[in-house]
Amino acid sequence: MAGRNIEIILGGLVDAVRNQDPERITEFLAADLVWEGLEPGLRCDGREQAMGVIRNRFAAGPLTVEAVEVIDAGQHVIVGLRGPGFNGTLGDLDTVGQIYNVFTLSDGQVIRWRDYLTREQALQVITWLADEKILLGLVGLFWLNAHLRVQAKQGNATCLIAGARHKNALTPQNRR
Repeated sequence: MAGRNIEIILGGLVDAVRNQDPERITEFLAADLVWEGLEPGLRCDGREQAMGVIRNRFAAGPLTVEAVEVIDAGQHVIVGLRGPGFNGTLGDLDTVGQIYNVFTLSDGQVIRWRDYLTREQALQVITWLADEKILLGLVGLFWLNAHLRVQAKQGNATCLIAGARHKNALTPQNRR
């Protein structure tokens, strides 16, 4: 990864707004990006489709940001943007509002981008994604435990501990 996820997102967004150049955003979007907007059914599949929407927004008038809130959540970065047009109403570029974007990155590129009207909604999604990872990790641990028990019963005294193989970690005396 070229840099921390928060640096990748902020660098691209700040450059794009400062220079009124949407192409600065292209660099950190994955080719197979999925962007889900505020309204059900508003979705872009792929970088080119997303960039079409972004280019149209910049062409409609100057993009002004009055305030930025950023939360670094590892693989996810939440960016709250406040200013004219960030109000959740398509086509309304004048009313001041605030939206929250949740960016999910992999290998330095955004693979998923979701929009929310409130910080609470954005944080809830991050919490749900973290809970999903924990659940998948627990499923993996249960599988590993069952796998080791089967191996021990078959007389194979090899055990995986912290990613390394240890012979005789399960001996005939301590098999269950």
